[in-house]
Amino acid sequence: MITKDVKTNELIVGHEDDPALWTQQVTVADRHRIGKSRSFPFGAHVKLRYRQSDQAVTVTEDNDHIILCCKEKQRAVTPGQIAVVYDGDEVVGSGVIIESK
Repeated sequence: MITKDVKTNELIVGHEDDPALWTQQVTVADRHRIGKSRSFPFGAHVKLRYRQSDQAVTVTEDNDHIILCCKEKQRAVTPGQIAVVYDGDEVVGSGVIIESK
């Protein structure tokens, strides 16, 4: 599966090497900020799935959402999963992935 359209109840499928599986921007909702407040934008690292190595991102804010701009394209980022943002070993926030582009 490449994506799903909940409005039309459609699943979009493709091949394992489909370029649509790769994304560089991730939108996060239901965010939870931990620790000190930070000014946007700021550099950090993110994990988009369990056991994934840290990925460099720039974190920006758009109304109630957080936008993660990944330095390198990420494969198969899935809405509904949790994105966890780190500054070194410190967790600075998390939220539910709602969209990837």
